[in-house]
Amino acid sequence: MTDEGAVPLFVYGTLMAGEPAHPMFAAAVERSAPARLPGALLHDLGAYPAAVPGEGDVYGEIHWLAEPAFDAILARLDAYEGEEYRRVIRPIWPDGAAPVDAWVYLADPVAMAVYPIIADGRWPGVRRARSA
Repeated sequence: MTDEGAVPLFVYGTLMAGEPAHPMFAAAVERSAPARLPGALLHDLGAYPAAVPGEGDVYGEIHWLAEPAFDAILARLDAYEGEEYRRVIRPIWPDGAAPVDAWVYLADPVAMAVYPIIADGRWPGVRRARSA
């Protein structure tokens, strides 16, 4: 799971760079890359998205976090994500690289079924379109 002393975390919504929750772990980021979570769908919950297992791709970022800080960061992120999400390890495809097993927060597909699907699997595009 670790790569050169860092732990990978895939994010796709409010935890992405430039989004409101990114500062919760930004200081521990050693490196980042655009990435894709295959086998997932992205739902639009209004103020934030939720990824669930499904037939599609969710696009976001993979961040490698400094391992000594990771336990504290995970506790903070688990509290932020609450009971709505569960933290799991899934294969993530960084742009131009081999897949990496990374932590990601997924929601319950049954609970999310009432929310619209973001067809292209990209949260920032939805946010920009709303603010325009």
